[in-house]
Amino acid sequence: MKKPILILLIAALLVLTVAMTAIEALASKQEPQLEKMVFIHYKKDYAKPSGTTKQTACYKFLTQTKVRWQNQALPVSYTINPNNPVQSNLSSSEVVSAVLNAAEEWDNYTSKDLMNSYNIDYNAIPGVQDYKNVIGFGNYSDPDVIAVTTVWYNPATKAILEFDIMLDTDWVWGDATAQCNSNETFTNSSCEVMDLQNILTHEFGHAIGLGDVYDS
Repeated sequence: MKKPILILLIAALLVLTVAMTAIEALASKQEPQLEKMVFIHYKKDYAKPSGTTKQTACYKFLTQTKVRWQNQALPVSYTINPNNPVQSNLSSSEVVSAVLNAAEEWDNYTSKDLMNSYNIDYNAIPGVQDYKNVIGFGNYSDPDVIAVTTVWYNPATKAILEFDIMLDTDWVWGDATAQCNSNETFTNSSCEVMDLQNILTHEFGHAIGLGDVYDS
């Protein structure tokens, strides 16, 4: 009787081992628990257009965290929701053009293509972790906030897996160069236009893995 019992025990152990291996394999395939960094930008002055001559070193690499896009993930595709629900005079084509020009700025000044194809989705919501790189409008709780960029990454590999850029609807957005008189200062209440392309270019810097040198 002992031999059949021993065989049954061995068989049970084999089944248990196979089951545990399958569970571990399934767990390894599950999506990792992501962590995030949030870059919140507050209004200091109305955003100056790209024609300004003042040069500012405004980025640093995220060297302490080593958070970055992995080479195999580049270039990155993204989604644009061009609808600003509170500014009817800002057309979808203006928003899309500003986003593409801002992305192109980074591609032109780096050694590789960072941003790839895009699609337009009027239902996409920036700030929601869904593995979509969404650029769009939203309303942040603090009325002094201009834009918020959120970067999600795998804490084990430090690989960036998603970014979202939200432009706050409390502000008037457009082309500050075209809409503001060149003789006006950009803190003047008569020129309360946030330069869409200029600010998006800055936010794309965070999206590709750069942090601010200063608090903005």
